[in-house]
Amino acid sequence: MDQQPLHQFAVTYHCGNEWGEEMLESRDLGDAVEAAHALFPSSCRISIREVKQPTN
Repeated sequence: MDQQPLHQFAVTYHCGNEWGEEMLESRDLGDAVEAAHALFPSSCRISIREVKQPTN
Protein backbone atom coordinates (compact mmCIF):
# COMPACT_ATOMS: atom_id res chain seq x y z
CA MET A 1 0.00 0.00 0.00
CA ASP A 2 1.38 3.38 -1.00
CA GLN A 3 1.92 5.93 1.73
CA GLN A 4 0.37 9.24 0.74
CA PRO A 5 2.05 12.35 2.11
CA LEU A 6 0.21 14.16 4.86
CA HIS A 7 -1.05 17.68 4.24
CA GLN A 8 -1.73 20.29 6.89
CA PHE A 9 -5.19 21.84 7.13
CA ALA A 10 -6.28 24.78 9.26
CA VAL A 11 -9.79 24.43 10.66
CA THR A 12 -11.39 27.67 11.77
CA TYR A 13 -14.37 27.04 14.04
CA HIS A 14 -17.15 29.18 15.49
CA CYS A 15 -19.25 27.58 18.23
CA GLY A 16 -21.56 30.15 19.82
CA ASN A 17 -19.28 32.70 21.49
CA GLU A 18 -16.20 30.47 21.15
CA TRP A 19 -14.03 30.53 18.06
CA GLY A 20 -10.50 29.63 17.10
CA GLU A 21 -8.32 27.59 14.80
CA GLU A 22 -7.03 24.02 15.01
CA MET A 23 -4.45 22.35 12.81
CA LEU A 24 -5.05 18.90 11.34
CA GLU A 25 -2.82 16.59 9.34
CA SER A 26 -4.56 14.46 6.77
CA ARG A 27 -4.01 12.66 3.47
CA ASP A 28 -6.57 14.82 1.64
CA LEU A 29 -9.33 17.36 2.09
CA GLY A 30 -12.04 14.70 2.41
CA ASP A 31 -10.29 13.08 5.37
CA ALA A 32 -9.72 16.52 6.93
CA VAL A 33 -13.44 17.30 6.64
CA GLU A 34 -14.33 14.00 8.36
CA ALA A 35 -11.82 14.67 11.15
CA ALA A 36 -13.12 18.22 11.68
CA HIS A 37 -16.72 16.99 11.90
CA ALA A 38 -15.59 14.42 14.47
CA LEU A 39 -13.96 17.16 16.58
CA PHE A 40 -16.71 19.77 16.51
CA PRO A 41 -20.46 19.42 17.13
CA SER A 42 -22.80 19.96 14.20
CA SER A 43 -23.94 23.27 15.74
CA CYS A 44 -20.47 24.74 15.04
CA ARG A 45 -19.57 26.48 11.82
CA ILE A 46 -16.25 25.35 10.40
CA SER A 47 -14.02 26.44 7.56
CA ILE A 48 -11.11 24.32 6.30
CA ARG A 49 -8.14 25.38 4.22
CA GLU A 50 -4.92 23.67 3.26
CA VAL A 51 -1.76 25.23 4.66
CA LYS A 52 0.95 25.21 2.00
CA GLN A 53 4.64 25.48 2.75
CA PRO A 54 6.14 28.67 1.30
CA THR A 55 8.25 28.15 -1.80
CA ASN A 56 11.50 30.06 -2.02
